[in-house]
Amino acid sequence: MTMGLEVIQERRTYREPRWIVIRDKAPVSVLAELAIDHVAYDFGDISVRLSEIEIEAKAVRSLSKVREIADALVSKYSPSLQQWFHGKFVTGLAIEKLLKTKAFRSSLVNGDLDPEAFQLIDHVIQSRRL
Repeated sequence: MTMGLEVIQERRTYREPRWIVIRDKAPVSVLAELAIDHVAYDFGDISVRLSEIEIEAKAVRSLSKVREIADALVSKYSPSLQQWFHGKFVTGLAIEKLLKTKAFRSSLVNGDLDPEAFQLIDHVIQSRRL
């Protein structure tokens, strides 16, 4: 018997979590979790990969410090690293839609997205044409 469920998206995520700590306190205080996610979306014969860094506040009133850390990382590693406010699911839906266009396929380098591809993905998500 089947439940009537259908696969909408196939993706794999490998996560490398790290703690961001305040060392000048005893005991050491956890400020946030920084996770590096390596994501691979599978669309039939095409695989699209990207990596993202997620920073999640873990301490009371640490949001401003987390923002400082995020801003510093983007400042140092831009354009390879840029702020991204969309989840993995909706990002995958936009990639799937864009794969139908020749212009987007040129944004793939051996299955990895180049920095400009994210502008196209963001535009599709913002336009709500998924």
